[in-house]
Amino acid sequence: MRIADPEKLPRILEAATRLFAERPFQAVHMKEIADRAEVAKGTLYLHFKDKEALFRAMIAEVSAQRLDETQARIAGEPEVCEKLRILIRDAVQFSALYPHYLETLYHLDGNPAQHEDAAIRRRRERLFVLIEEILVSMDRPPVAHPDRATLALLGMMHRVMIFTPAPWPDDLADWIADQFLFGAIGTNRTIEASPGAMRAQDRAPA
Repeated sequence: MRIADPEKLPRILEAATRLFAERPFQAVHMKEIADRAEVAKGTLYLHFKDKEALFRAMIAEVSAQRLDETQARIAGEPEVCEKLRILIRDAVQFSALYPHYLETLYHLDGNPAQHEDAAIRRRRERLFVLIEEILVSMDRPPVAHPDRATLALLGMMHRVMIFTPAPWPDDLADWIADQFLFGAIGTNRTIEASPGAMRAQDRAPA
């Protein structure tokens, strides 16, 4: 009985990362991933039961690395609202670089297996905790129900990126941040406006 070789796993994940970035999920075949990783096709199935399991492992690995980088940038930023902007900008940049990842995750959202995957769950929990920590630290005014606000922000980011036609405006991330922080009614800024901090007169009255 053959067993999985852990030394080959990084090569498999790297090959999958590149191929899923180049083409949609349905257009990538396991044989191509094996060829790119320079392993036998059967080796893939020693690590993953199917292509979807491989995709989930790959996206968990890549997004965990990106989240590490985002956390490092946030740790060096003293201003609370700017921390949130950094997080949103990084998410938008990642999705712009790898548009097929976002599209595939959107279609897999209805698959219960994805939500049960331990690596995906850990990555989501880390992201939830990071956003909640930022929201809890806001005290002018304090954020009510930061757990619900976290879900609202993630849902907003996901849907805006899914349904905004490419190429995206350069200030899309700042627009998302402004809409979340100040509301569509609370600002006269538009998506064509230049990114940056909101002026006091643009904010909704207390």
